[in-house]
Amino acid sequence: PWGDATRSSQVLSTQPTASPAYDGRPLPPAASYHAEAWQWAPLPSPPPPAHSRAPARSRYEEWPAATTAMMQNIPHGYTQQLLLDELHLNGFQLQADFDFFYLPIDQSTEANLGYCFVNFVDVPTARAFAARFSGQRMQYFDSDKVVMVVPASIQGYRENFAHYSSSHVVTALLPDHRPIFA
Repeated sequence: PWGDATRSSQVLSTQPTASPAYDGRPLPPAASYHAEAWQWAPLPSPPPPAHSRAPARSRYEEWPAATTAMMQNIPHGYTQQLLLDELHLNGFQLQADFDFFYLPIDQSTEANLGYCFVNFVDVPTARAFAARFSGQRMQYFDSDKVVMVVPASIQGYRENFAHYSSSHVVTALLPDHRPIFA
């Protein structure tokens, strides 16, 4: 009743072949199957890894009254200038739309830490930024990282200036390792 064993992929299946001799009765326990009763069946596709699933997109109206955003899951190959270029290509201009930008860089590896901070001149622009980038992949590197945009813990130009102007990052040797205050 089982038909001939055939190989179609990688995993054995104990499902009967379409045969007029199979009468629909319950199958015996797996331990009693004979080798000729096994069939090869394709392996089901596994779900994507949790880190590559896109989170729910931030909706414009769900963004709180915050002007400083934290952009997370930035591929490590992005430099300050490359990220600024991508923001520019998506309609967000330094000075016109945002007045503070900081992409932390690991001094030993010269790679970014995977997040940045951007302070927008008003709440609607911050909301538009969150709506544009949340749930998306960055375009310059082939990466499975999906961007998340959330309100930063430090809000506003003055607060960010006060925080970063007294930290060691403003004295970094390379200008692209320092925050930008416009």
